[in-house]
Amino acid sequence: MTKKKKRKKIENQIEKMANGEAPSQLTENCKIYQNYEENYEKKPKFERKMNFENRVYVKKKSLVYLWSFLILYLTLGAVIISQIEHNKEVELCKSAEEKLNHEMEELGESYLYAFGWDVKFCTAIEEFFDEQQTRRNFQKKSEYPPVILHLIRTFYNEDCSRAGFDHLISSLDILQSTERVDLITEFQKAFNAINALAKFDEIEKAYFVANGKEYKVLVWNTTTFMIDTASEYKEVCFSKYSWSFRSGLRYSFSLISTVGYGDYTAQTKAGKIFTFFYMMIGIPAFLLATILSAMAIRSSLQEDNLLSLGSFFVFGIILLVIIPSLLTSYIYPESKTILDQIYFRFISITTVGFGDIIPFNSPPKMFSSAEYDQNQCLHSIFDGIFNDYNGQVAAEIESTCSPPVYNSSIHFSFIIYETINYILILFGIIWFSTILLVGWKMISHKFTDTFSVEDISVLIYFWNPI
Repeated sequence: MTKKKKRKKIENQIEKMANGEAPSQLTENCKIYQNYEENYEKKPKFERKMNFENRVYVKKKSLVYLWSFLILYLTLGAVIISQIEHNKEVELCKSAEEKLNHEMEELGESYLYAFGWDVKFCTAIEEFFDEQQTRRNFQKKSEYPPVILHLIRTFYNEDCSRAGFDHLISSLDILQSTERVDLITEFQKAFNAINALAKFDEIEKAYFVANGKEYKVLVWNTTTFMIDTASEYKEVCFSKYSWSFRSGLRYSFSLISTVGYGDYTAQTKAGKIFTFFYMMIGIPAFLLATILSAMAIRSSLQEDNLLSLGSFFVFGIILLVIIPSLLTSYIYPESKTILDQIYFRFISITTVGFGDIIPFNSPPKMFSSAEYDQNQCLHSIFDGIFNDYNGQVAAEIESTCSPPVYNSSIHFSFIIYETINYILILFGIIWFSTILLVGWKMISHKFTDTFSVEDISVLIYFWNPI
């Protein structure tokens, strides 16, 4: 239908409304009550003004269907995005761990040769072979395979130099490629025995000498390692924002509600593409559900009664802002001030979501079986530079860097708390939208109480499309 025909049909509808013959469909859907007799005949057709007051009656059944769709949509989005990002998270952790181990070994070697630990290690190898010779003198078979002893002897003959160490590592790589797990195990056993003879575990009691240039290089390399590699490894592999179904729900909700806290973000190409198409449907659906819910609440309010409107405003602030803020501050002793919690509630229900204060992602620390200490985590990584030779660094890092552990009942209680928290934020968004609708109607009447025929035609077209 052309614009000219649409306009003609709208004019006919306006004429019928003027004669008290409004279409039944328009009356049922929009139910516009109007008082326009005085001004309607005084002006030309397209300059006529009409005073009216409208109430939109939203079907509760439609709201139930719409919110049910959004719940299913959130669940689907959580499953897909968490699966996409979790797989990438595992790959990033593996890559960060390999980088950490490589740089840790290189830095450990730098300390070893700068402080003369290679001489200490060579002395330990000499003692190791003396023990093996003693066993042979008593006609006892060596506890290590000949190939392992040959590799260690070659390294010793090269004065335990860096070049010799590189040759040793290359030989081990070749040995590992043959999938002789037994030989690798035997080499680790021999290496641990040499470490015990070198007494590297008592290295904190020893004194070392290094020239100024070597010392500056070591300090710089260590600082760079801790700031870049160690911190990256800790954040990637032991982040408290790891992806799961629950974090997927959190991401999906913050996305379609446009709050966008920013604690979870898509890192993969597939995740970003999915996010784009997901929000194209989710944001309009959430906006429509919110507006219709706000309209339904507004239609139940007595808009001419300031006491009723004031009570709605005050009770909304108390139930959706003040009380949740007080409870969160009480449950989480590590949280910020009550003012910060109130600030968080307001930036959430207004969908501003700066991200400076975000919802808690785990239960309170006081309920954890082991307290997480970030400094202790970094300290264990730093110790790994010097203790990597005894093979215990990986277990120590994992023990100190892993997030706090909670029992199942605490986890279940937190899930209930988190669900209630997001429901309150959702109710807050609807409450704030209702306040905006009521406020807009009150303010708009101060400027004008009329709408042009063109304006009312848009309203008619929306509720009674041609």
